[in-house]
Amino acid sequence: MSDVQIHPSTLVDPSAEIGAGTIIGPYCVIAPEVMLGENCFLEHHVTLCVPLHAAAPRKYHLYRCADQEEPDLKDQGEPT
Repeated sequence: MSDVQIHPSTLVDPSAEIGAGTIIGPYCVIAPEVMLGENCFLEHHVTLCVPLHAAAPRKYHLYRCADQEEPDLKDQGEPT
């Protein structure tokens, strides 16, 4: 990971692959099986939690979340 800048508050799984020249801002979460290409930029509070392969360069804006599941908008909190 040469020339990679990762804010100290960010959590990056050791198995994640981060391309050269990538900048990751504060309070981001990078899970296993995430591969970011060269010169990507993640603003603050970005969460990448699914197997992801991002080509270079790519910008992820604040509060972006690639999560495991989509929310069920029909769910009203009733018991199952």
